[in-house]
Amino acid sequence: MKVEILQEKLVKGVGLVSRVVSSRPQIPILGNILVVADSLGLHLSGGDGEIFVKTTVGAKVIKDGSICLPARTFSELVSSLGPGKIELSSEKNNLSIVSDSFKGRMNGQDASEFPRSDQDKESSTLKMGPEAVKSSFSKVVFSAALDTSRPALAGVLFRKTPKGLQLVATDAFRLSLVNLNLETKEFTDLIVPAKVLSEVLRMQADLKDDSVKIVLSPSQIGFKFEGGEIFSRVIAGNYPAFEKIIPKESQLQVIVSKNSLEKAVKTAAIFARDSSNIIRIKLKPELELLTVLSSSPTGEQEQELPAKLEGKLGEELSVAFNYRYFLDLLSNTSSEEIVMELNGPLSAAVFRLLNDPGFLHLIMPVRVQN
Repeated sequence: MKVEILQEKLVKGVGLVSRVVSSRPQIPILGNILVVADSLGLHLSGGDGEIFVKTTVGAKVIKDGSICLPARTFSELVSSLGPGKIELSSEKNNLSIVSDSFKGRMNGQDASEFPRSDQDKESSTLKMGPEAVKSSFSKVVFSAALDTSRPALAGVLFRKTPKGLQLVATDAFRLSLVNLNLETKEFTDLIVPAKVLSEVLRMQADLKDDSVKIVLSPSQIGFKFEGGEIFSRVIAGNYPAFEKIIPKESQLQVIVSKNSLEKAVKTAAIFARDSSNIIRIKLKPELELLTVLSSSPTGEQEQELPAKLEGKLGEELSVAFNYRYFLDLLSNTSSEEIVMELNGPLSAAVFRLLNDPGFLHLIMPVRVQN
């Protein structure tokens, strides 16, 4: 292999791939980046056994070839070099790196030892524009469980509906749901690891690509950009029957400024952090007010916000929540106003966006003593 490439391009490509390489891989070869040079450019691949990322970087390929290189060492080395042209050349399992003022050598491994990272036989495809990817994925990934003891909850359900595609994520304490109008003729429901969608969002931001092609096979899902690809295994098993926890109707509907509510919850968090992260949302229908309260051994606070209240609940209502769930919702959505639907202090609260009728979020309240 012999390649000439700009340091800036190589750093960007290595950065995209090295994010998914485990520092403690179960299989030693997965601590490496696969480097392949051919007529299409320089291809960089890496993965952790479940997720694989591949990107192609523009380069002058003088001689085809391939090699596996230690991900951390390779990343740190190319990042430390100054901008300008770099020459990469390999012989057997050694890589020579030369620039204007630098010469170095890295010990690598045979590229044939690296596991196959591309996808099996395709069964169906979807195409999503950049805004659809960014908006829909960011609205669901934060609701997936971080604990993998229940694998399905650590994923996002891709579900076919009569009108298109539905994305659902829940950790049993909250739930996010997004409906998309997409053509899904040959689509089969599947569960995608939430960390894969987070990586798709990062790659989209780095590549600034116009669209993503979603490629499905029986056991894998792939996301293909013009300058990169992500492949992942899907999660086996059944997704919980989430529809049962979504209230069919609400007794009280509250419309409030999203930015004002976010600022109030951030202020309430100052005290809530010392009190099990609990804040209270108090509603006074007769005064058209929403009050955010919190208290702890170090103090207490309350902040009143104007709100539009409609519904059957005539008396004052107080509901306790984990403030982190509120901030996750508010920081991952964009809307001037947010709609909160309530049925009582111990019933699930439903949140909607006036500018996005296809989105729904649910947060379970916290049971506290008065």
